[in-house]
Amino acid sequence: VLFMENSRESLTNRDFLIKIWQALGRVTEISNIKCSDITYHESSYNVALNFHIKRLKTGVEQDLLMFMHRSAWIICPYHSLACHIIVNTPSNHLYTQIPTRGESQYINNLLNTIYHRNTVLNGHTLTPDLKSHSSRHGATTTANEHPDIQTTWLINRGGWSLSKIEQIFNYIAGTTKNDSRVARVLSDWPQPNYGGNAITIDAVPILDRDIFKYFAFSLFGSANFNIIHRDKIHTTLCCTLLLYYGIK
Repeated sequence: VLFMENSRESLTNRDFLIKIWQALGRVTEISNIKCSDITYHESSYNVALNFHIKRLKTGVEQDLLMFMHRSAWIICPYHSLACHIIVNTPSNHLYTQIPTRGESQYINNLLNTIYHRNTVLNGHTLTPDLKSHSSRHGATTTANEHPDIQTTWLINRGGWSLSKIEQIFNYIAGTTKNDSRVARVLSDWPQPNYGGNAITIDAVPILDRDIFKYFAFSLFGSANFNIIHRDKIHTTLCCTLLLYYGIK
């Protein structure tokens, strides 16, 4: 429903809710993400966008990978980010419409509005009484049900503090490879070791790549991404939009 509204506010809210799910995040943590917190990660296993998250409640800072969604572009973290940036042209702070105080109440009201529009007005079945913490709880539960995901990996991705044993959990769980497995499951990939890698400019014919880069910059150039990763982020977001163009 947020995508179909097709407004700056609704597309921002859509991206915001998706990022809460993907990061197992609290509302206050996601509302502070900046364009400069997004980088491009490439390894022998993964090609993905990396989000630097600051866990305000525990003081933990993390780098979390996010992958393309396997089956639903409407909740794909790349597609939602691309749409959000195009309509809002942010410089650095991504979620300026989220109030700096009262973030949780803002999301509670948003979820209540979505429920009312879909269930009461349109007759769709949605879960009632969702709150700002529901995505963090639901995403954690969903990932934990996968047989190949270990609880220690979820603890690390969610930034939960475990007092004195927190450090040892970080040693055994806090690796990019383990986090990528959780990230894939959160994007509905059945095999946590494969799938969801970002589309790169390699998918574009060689002779068209210069004009494609220019087109991508015209869409996303306002965002203050890290200059080292900027071109790759631009082209990946642009490729994602074109991949899903015309699909309903």
